[in-house]
Amino acid sequence: MIWGYLELASDLVAGAMRALPPQCTGLLRKAVAVCQRDEGVPAVGVTGPVAAGPADRASDLDLTVTLADGAERGFSADWPTWRAAVADLVLARAVGPDRVWTMGTSEWLRWDVLAEPAAALAAPVASPRLAAWDPAGIAARLTVVRDPAGPSADRVEGMVRERFRVTAMSEAITVRQDWLLAIMHLDHLRELTRRLLEEGHRSLPPHGVERSSSVPTPAERSVLAALPTAADTPARLLAAHLALCQVFPPAAEALMAQVGRPWPRAIEQAATRHILAQWGVAVPYPRHAP
Repeated sequence: MIWGYLELASDLVAGAMRALPPQCTGLLRKAVAVCQRDEGVPAVGVTGPVAAGPADRASDLDLTVTLADGAERGFSADWPTWRAAVADLVLARAVGPDRVWTMGTSEWLRWDVLAEPAAALAAPVASPRLAAWDPAGIAARLTVVRDPAGPSADRVEGMVRERFRVTAMSEAITVRQDWLLAIMHLDHLRELTRRLLEEGHRSLPPHGVERSSSVPTPAERSVLAALPTAADTPARLLAAHLALCQVFPPAAEALMAQVGRPWPRAIEQAATRHILAQWGVAVPYPRHAP
């Protein structure tokens, strides 16, 4: 009866789940079966790439477990028993202060669970979901609000300010001759560059799944792949800095103008003066790529 109900009520889930490893469907069914025995759980949903699409074999299984009023504390207390009843786990840990857990089974199926109070669903939710078990029709009443298309002004400005902060502190590496820190330093700058370029593509339809190869464009990926990853002398660190700064500022300035935020001239000027004093470079933040 449990399996039949899941199949009849969730044809859309069954179709979407085919993108994941086949064992994930059995994992979902077992989770639903365990929740059906709990009076404090009126619904189980599937979110993440399975619901938003497109999922693939590298995607996690993301579940929402809706909790009836007053059931939150009991579910949290019974969580170890609940997860053990669903699968043989080798990994289970809480993520953040909320009721979010990430897990891995002995077959290395990756799945995450968000336990949410039913009362919280009166407000809009950030991601779509498919009803895996939902006799009360809770999922059908949800209001889903996606991130607005287009770059986020706060994210763009935050990345620009962080870029100046990080690039103007290279003496922490050279004074201490810490070339392992140089690798971390350049990793952070490359990641900021990647995120900035990705932010510029937010006017495109959402992909629904994290794929680092989908954006930026092929030409931008070539630029990112060519960026330096390490430095073991001050001269090489300076060369790496200049290579990274030939990519970031032109793209950043265009995005700041697009989102209507003023360019942080005072920060740039202070960072430029500092780099000039440290490195003798008068123009460390070129406006145009060569």
